[in-house]
Amino acid sequence: LHFARIDKIPSFDEVEGVLFLPTPDILSGLATWASFDNNALDTVAAPFGSGCCSVITQAIIENRKQGKRTFLGFFDPSVRPYFEADLLSLTIPMSRFKEMYHTMRESCLFDTHAWGKIKERIQLSQSGDVHILPSPISFPLLPDIYLQEIRIEDAAAIYYAIDTHRDYLRTWLPFVDNMRTIADEEAFLRQALSAPAERYEPIFGIWNQQHEICGLIGFHFSDFDNHRTELGYWLLPEYQHRGIITESVRKLCLWAVQEKKMKRIQIRCAVDNAASNAVPVRLGFIHEGTERCGELLASGEYTDIHIYSILKEEVLAHLKR
Repeated sequence: LHFARIDKIPSFDEVEGVLFLPTPDILSGLATWASFDNNALDTVAAPFGSGCCSVITQAIIENRKQGKRTFLGFFDPSVRPYFEADLLSLTIPMSRFKEMYHTMRESCLFDTHAWGKIKERIQLSQSGDVHILPSPISFPLLPDIYLQEIRIEDAAAIYYAIDTHRDYLRTWLPFVDNMRTIADEEAFLRQALSAPAERYEPIFGIWNQQHEICGLIGFHFSDFDNHRTELGYWLLPEYQHRGIITESVRKLCLWAVQEKKMKRIQIRCAVDNAASNAVPVRLGFIHEGTERCGELLASGEYTDIHIYSILKEEVLAHLKR
């Protein structure tokens, strides 16, 4: 027995099975396809075994008895290090694949809204248009609070946090009124994650130990040619007055100058937003001036904006612990 790429074999006559190495999104399509004309509980089976057992032995036994089961694999911890973190195996015995071949166009994989959305995400990730985060950067802040880079799948949690605190957040965050559905949040995250790696501006979720979103903090308006960037943030009211944003800014300033080679980091705050202004002041940022009518609020009024900055040498001297 040997493995061959499916487009390199001249005939299926002696093939025992077809092996896929799917991500969760691709696996959702394969599993639904396998179940299209077979509602047996073991249509997609996951018997534990070695890598060879899960992708070869089970499939050959099933094929030679003309069975209908398909097999999930790569659960053995000794196998996992040899494959990407988001991949499993799914082996379809040829006895079953010959049947599934004829149901492909009738199944969910063609002309359905649900699969269309997943297909779009698969195509974006494979084309490199989305910044893939196999191991999102994470920072501990407090015993029960941590930072972690946001991903597309965080959209619902972020939207729920915004929607349940809409009146509070919209005072200083004009974007809140335009965030009306989870799809709106997904579109925002997709745009943020679609930047090339060298222009990528990470946004971090502020999470509690129950993996509930407490707020967001991230980089925007970066000028990579001149090594300048800006931090923006918001925090839900029930998590305020604990130093969470102050510590988040400290961590990300250090990360930006050490890992991303930034020279200047800026923070802009509405003049009447006392809590927001307190953060850069507390961390030793320099108040450089005030931008008159710098932002149009949801109320329809313009607000002046204080401009604060800190330089690399100041970060390393005063924010490093």
